[in-house]
Amino acid sequence: MLVKDSFNTLSNAQFEILKMFSKPMNNKDLSELKQLLKDFLSKRIDEEVDEIWETRELSQEKLEGVLNTHVKRHK
Repeated sequence: MLVKDSFNTLSNAQFEILKMFSKPMNNKDLSELKQLLKDFLSKRIDEEVDEIWETRELSQEKLEGVLNTHVKRHK
């Protein structure tokens, strides 16, 4: 389910988080929540990268190739 307005489109996760945290929160709790969300997303990214690495879609050679590639930037 997506909630739409004239400026943005919210995902179902964003909408649920907004509903859950609709009341004011002190700075300490807000900091803890932000860290929890960062940790959650970091874990998911690590899992995805591990899966890509294990399926051989990514290798050390490919990483080095990307790092050594000069990317043209549009001004």
